[in-house]
Formats: sequence, C-alpha cells, structure tokens
Amino acid sequence: METKSPPKPRRILTEEQLGKKRRIDKLKHRENRAENKTRLENIERDVCFLRETIGDMMLQLRQLNQSALEPSPTTSHGGSQHHHHNHHQQQHQLQQHALSNQIVLTDMLLHHTDMSNPLAAILSTILRQYDVAHPESMCGIFLLSYRLLRWRYYPSAESLADVPTIMRPTQAQITIPHPKCIDFLPFPALRNHLCLNQHTDPRHSVDLYVRSFRLNLPPGKSLMSKTERGSFELHPEFEMLASDLRNWDLGPPWSDYFPHLRQFLY
Repeated sequence: METKSPPKPRRILTEEQLGKKRRIDKLKHRENRAENKTRLENIERDVCFLRETIGDMMLQLRQLNQSALEPSPTTSHGGSQHHHHNHHQQQHQLQQHALSNQIVLTDMLLHHTDMSNPLAAILSTILRQYDVAHPESMCGIFLLSYRLLRWRYYPSAESLADVPTIMRPTQAQITIPHPKCIDFLPFPALRNHLCLNQHTDPRHSVDLYVRSFRLNLPPGKSLMSKTERGSFELHPEFEMLASDLRNWDLGPPWSDYFPHLRQFLY
C-alpha cells in the first residue's frame, strides 16, 4: 500500500516580503494602466483622424467618378458612337491624370487644388492631420509616399520604376501580414523589425513617426531653387536627395522612446 507524502508546508511571507510584493504589484498595475491609456489614446486619435479624412476622400472619389461619367455633348450623326468614343477618351485622360508621375510643389506643401490629381489630393488631406515642423521633411514624406501609392493603385513596370529603392517592399513585408502604415517608413531594416515584432509596444503610432521624421539635406542643398525668371520651383535634385537613406533620420520624440531601435535606421 502506497503511502502519501505529507503535504508541503505552506510558505508564509513575512511582513517585509508582503510589503515588497504589494509594491511590485502596484508598480505593475500602474505600468499596465499607462500602457492601456496610451493604447486607448492612439485608438481615439486614429478614429478621429479617420472620421475627418474619410469624408474628404469620399468627396475626391465622388468628383473623380462624376468627371468620368459626365456625358459629352453630341450633335453629329451617329452621336451614340461619338459619345462612347468621347467617354472612353475622357476615362483614359482621367486615368493618365491620376497616373501622372509629376508632383506639383503646391501639392507637396499640402495646398492641393481642384487641379490636383486625386491621389495627390487624398495624400495631402491625410498628411494635413499630422504635425510636421520642417517643410523639407514634409515634402520628402509626400514624395516618397506618393511614389509608393501610385504604384500600389496603378501597378505597372513604369510606376514601379519610379518607387525609390528605400521604399520598395522587403521580403518580410511581402510574406508577413502587417499594418500597411509600416510600408511608408523610409527605413527598410526598421520595417523588417516592425513586421517581425508587431504589438510589442503600444507607443508605436503613425503620429509618433510622422512627427519624428527628419530629412537632413546636405550642405548647400535646399528644397527650392530660383529660376532664371526669378520665381521659385522644387530643386531639381530634391527627389534624388529624398530618396537617399543617408539623408533620413528619426528624431524626438521617437528617438527618446526607442533609442535601442536606432540600429535599424541604416
């Protein structure tokens, strides 16, 4: 007959140990509350952003559809065929307008107009929601994002050729499901890291990254240049400089939160 071993005596904590445990538990609860608060604030900000942006995006798309469907006047014999030809030609011209690889300086500065193509207008509307202190950084973000979105919405060999190397999807981005906002970071190694380490820190947010972007142009280089007629235009070398990883950085507040991730910037 097997004999049961006597139960292990229950460990009794001393008052000092109980006090230490309470302090640790209190600290953990405080950290959890802070994380949950940050997560909720990010969600509330994103929801507010979506509400403000979707309306403008729908207006842009509505205008795009109305332009494509607007009938052309026909007075000649065989008007239906003529209308069909005009309608097809109008749709083609509209698509070419949206496919344009030419970026207007006013769009980059977030002053889109009725003449802006729909993709530029939507991107301008989105970026207006964020606080970017430096115009060079904002124009750089706009340019790289526009090139990537243009290829996404209108995939072709020509639109892919316009996507800077630093913005092209990595293997991790292609194979691992991830939030699409990661794709717009001009740091391939950091995109890989974030794809492989999702949901590990609630402090990551679109707002944090956009506020932290820094485009540092080399000495003697600038955003705009003066023309022979005395007006100003986008510097002809700006896109090349904005497409160079060495000119990008992430400053505060990102660098204050994630100094250990700086190794993934270059």
